[in-house]
Amino acid sequence: MPTGSETAATPRPRIAPSSARRLAKELFGIDAEPLELPGESDRNFRIVGERGPFVLKVGIDAGPGALERELEVLELLRGRASLPVPEPQRSLSGAWIESIRDDDGAACRARLLSWLPGRLLSQVRPRPRELLVDLGRRLGELDRALADLRLAPVERDLDWDLVNAERVLRRG
Repeated sequence: MPTGSETAATPRPRIAPSSARRLAKELFGIDAEPLELPGESDRNFRIVGERGPFVLKVGIDAGPGALERELEVLELLRGRASLPVPEPQRSLSGAWIESIRDDDGAACRARLLSWLPGRLLSQVRPRPRELLVDLGRRLGELDRALADLRLAPVERDLDWDLVNAERVLRRG
């Protein structure tokens, strides 16, 4: 049975902080203590090195080409929107995405993104009207930037997909 942060079809990879530190050093040349962050399907770690803070993301590929499509969307947004967008970082081998094994030996893929400072909306109390208006404006900008995006669909089983609402509610 999946835990609260796993989907029914795709368990999160098993990556201890010590493994994340090793991966950051071996793959990206960053030797720093990782801080685990929340994530639905990826294991995410904040890594602060000499070049600045980054997010190391380790995930089980949710479908052929899914991670490559995520990178395409980030690139598109950098060119079309004034929104802050994380910037993918190349590994020491020059790749955007590296194939690895998690602590249990499962095939995973790792990537590194620049860190975007800020707080989660869920942590902001009270939420001033101006903040919510700005959020709506930025969501509209995001929608406009992606309006003509045409990518082949990726089969993914994600809890936040409304098709899965009944299953998620049953699971609690």
